[in-house]
Amino acid sequence: GLIFLSQVTVSAQEFVVPVIGENAPLSSSEKPQERSLIELADESLAAGLSTTALKFYTEVYNNKEIGSSEKERAALGIATAQIERGRIAEAKSALENINDSPRKFLLGGIVAILEGDLKLAQSLSDKVDPEKLPVHEVAWIHVLRGLIHESLGDTSASNLAFSTAIKLATSEEH
Repeated sequence: GLIFLSQVTVSAQEFVVPVIGENAPLSSSEKPQERSLIELADESLAAGLSTTALKFYTEVYNNKEIGSSEKERAALGIATAQIERGRIAEAKSALENINDSPRKFLLGGIVAILEGDLKLAQSLSDKVDPEKLPVHEVAWIHVLRGLIHESLGDTSASNLAFSTAIKLATSEEH
């Protein structure tokens, strides 16, 4: 476990990649009182305020009056915020009761790689079509795949994946 995580840290230091929620689409409304709580949660996460985002996502998730798609969006937000906070068990728990989707597989793969479960991370990564991810999360599938290749000792493939992630994370055209 610790040896694996130290290898991930070395890679992370070599490649500057934004946090998961960074560059998330923001609401066009300028008056906070006119935005929904889920929009405020998304904006908080995009601004790097994962604890604030977690509070808002949890409030949305616990609201009995919201629909299933908003509840799922909130659960994915909770998982993302928990990953950013380093609370992997809580992130994993947030993903348990939602439908399969590219975002769920991506976040589940990130959780798996952080837990040292290479086989699960690879299986989940293989299920993700980058074209079906939100634009601001596409770079993350390449980061995940780079970490998987690195763990398998495939330096060439890991470098290619990390390079793609960097291009996507720093490009205005996704």
